[in-house]
Amino acid sequence: MIDDISLKENADFYDMDGEELLGEILQTHVRALQNESSHVETLLAAASKCEEEGADAKAEALIDWIYTLQAEEKDPDLKILLFTEFVPTQNMLHNFLEERSISVVCLNGSMSMEEREVAQNTFRNKVRVLISTDAGGEGLNLQFCHVIINYDMPWNPMRIEQRIGRVDRIGQPKTVRAINFVFEDSVEFRVREVLEQKLAIIYEEFGIDKTGDVLDSAQAGEIFEDVFMEAFLDPTSMEKAVDQTVSRIRSGIQEVRENSAIYGLSEDLDVHDAALLRSHPLPHWVEKMTTSYLKSHGGKAIQKRYWWELHWPDGDILQKQVFQAADAEKYSGTTLINLENNRVRGLALHLPQIAKGQPFLQVHIDGLPSGISGYWGLFEIRLQVENIHPGKSLRIPLLRRKFLPVFKSNEGRIFQSTARHIWESIYSEGLCRTGTEDGVAPDSVYDDLLVVAEQSGKELFASLQAEHMEAIAKEVERGEYFFSVRRKAIERVGLAEVRNFRITNLEKEINSWQQELDVARQIIPGIKPLLILGVKGGTS
Repeated sequence: MIDDISLKENADFYDMDGEELLGEILQTHVRALQNESSHVETLLAAASKCEEEGADAKAEALIDWIYTLQAEEKDPDLKILLFTEFVPTQNMLHNFLEERSISVVCLNGSMSMEEREVAQNTFRNKVRVLISTDAGGEGLNLQFCHVIINYDMPWNPMRIEQRIGRVDRIGQPKTVRAINFVFEDSVEFRVREVLEQKLAIIYEEFGIDKTGDVLDSAQAGEIFEDVFMEAFLDPTSMEKAVDQTVSRIRSGIQEVRENSAIYGLSEDLDVHDAALLRSHPLPHWVEKMTTSYLKSHGGKAIQKRYWWELHWPDGDILQKQVFQAADAEKYSGTTLINLENNRVRGLALHLPQIAKGQPFLQVHIDGLPSGISGYWGLFEIRLQVENIHPGKSLRIPLLRRKFLPVFKSNEGRIFQSTARHIWESIYSEGLCRTGTEDGVAPDSVYDDLLVVAEQSGKELFASLQAEHMEAIAKEVERGEYFFSVRRKAIERVGLAEVRNFRITNLEKEINSWQQELDVARQIIPGIKPLLILGVKGGTS
């Protein structure tokens, strides 16, 4: 068993390459071993037996492939980028290839930046094969090489894409070739085969960009870790494990699609659709929304001949802004206003469903006694963080909300039970519209119901605040544990330069996380009217 530490709680676990994974697993497992010496003796005996049996079958196949590729490419000095998961395997291959007169240089995560640069230049100018781990290969730009051999296969298929990306870059003059080594008739081979078939269907359905958003992440490491481990432990469950994994991936891609930009580009551009989009009244709506807001909230919107002079309610800001791209190009010193502007987008995201002065409907609710009449409203009680954009580290929602129905009778009495009954009736049975309200000015109804909602909503807001503070407390506990594990792992790095570099980056992450926590504690209450109705009981 793993002693007190769950590897899956370490978010870096799934970003590690094979060598780092091995080190992390050994550090956590060795403490739990009851008879360490017997295990070591068993491993040494197995290693000696393997050594006596001769070269690794994959290593022999590697030599065959190198000579085959040389012949096919007609290049006796063909350069090959060779990826492996483990540094001992890297050392074995280095000796194996050099004994056969193939020049080699190695690259791994324990090397300093200067050492990596030397290895890269040596590969470019002198040697034929670069053997790299995933950590060592980060940031490489090797378009002078176009052949990759994946000696060890990572479980996440996106890591293979990242490896290929080291040579498949802008300026690559040749077709990139990638060869993958996997043992036939193994559990790993069967899992990969089935996964690739089903992922190909998802690629075709959603496109590589949306699929990549999900697979190219730390969470994807956990997904593939689970399916391979389950298949190794119980090969008969392989199909079920793969199906569950594909289902998780599909759900993740669907979520990414739903959260993507509202406006996307279709694969086939249509001239007619483009013309309609160009003449769409959205710029006019945005202009009307912005200027109306400023006029009603203490700001100013002064129309000049060709542009607007906008004074925002917070005081200092005075900008010359226009609403059409063509005008923006003509008049220097102006700023284009659209939904990419943070202030304008904020207005659009918080538009009320009901505005003061807006007429409201008069309806009959059959479930109410005929003698009951008044005004019903549905309000959103919300708690949001001042900076609504989530940070990179926090894992708590920054917007919480609940809904509150209110009812005020014509006699001025407040009935919360009646308000809930009306809401349930509207939801389950619908309502019958009889026209707009004429007897009472809409402004007074709006103000009265808003006051009632503000008073009744205090308890709801208090519950939201308690949930938010509890979530922050759990986030503090999670973050402190997470960063302590990260720090212990970094402190075990042997090379001082790499260790100090990683510690510095970790301190920056901790500071950023603490700043995000400070922002998360700065909450803003809000109340938003969603619907106002004039209500009468009895049948219609």
